[in-house]
Amino acid sequence: MGNRDGCRGGLSTHVPGRIDSEVVYEGRVVRLSVDTVRFPDGSEGQLEMIRHVGASAVLPLLGDLLDPDPDVLLVRQYRYASDGYLDEVPAGIPAGPEESWEECAHRELEEETGMRASQMTALTRIYIPHPVLRTR
Repeated sequence: MGNRDGCRGGLSTHVPGRIDSEVVYEGRVVRLSVDTVRFPDGSEGQLEMIRHVGASAVLPLLGDLLDPDPDVLLVRQYRYASDGYLDEVPAGIPAGPEESWEECAHRELEEETGMRASQMTALTRIYIPHPVLRTR
């Protein structure tokens, strides 16, 4: 069976990824670049990419940790990108390169809610649209 459109057995032989990148803007929290990329089908194109420095978020549970339906503490934040207020978990960026993600989470919880965690457990790493992005 011959190689058709760069595929063998239905799998592409092209390695997708970034070919080149041009930084258009670099700020305190985000960096915007226009990246030239190769797609799995071998075609190439340009994509605008916003890279965020990252943040810690806390899911504060109130009451007994064994409660099957715990109350969750949210904070109401004004977000320019959403044209109003959003209810969110406490979150923020590290105060500097010396602050760990866990220290950042503790600090943000106290700053945004006035509360301290009796214990904190890392749950996961996720990629989410950031509040500075308008996605609707």
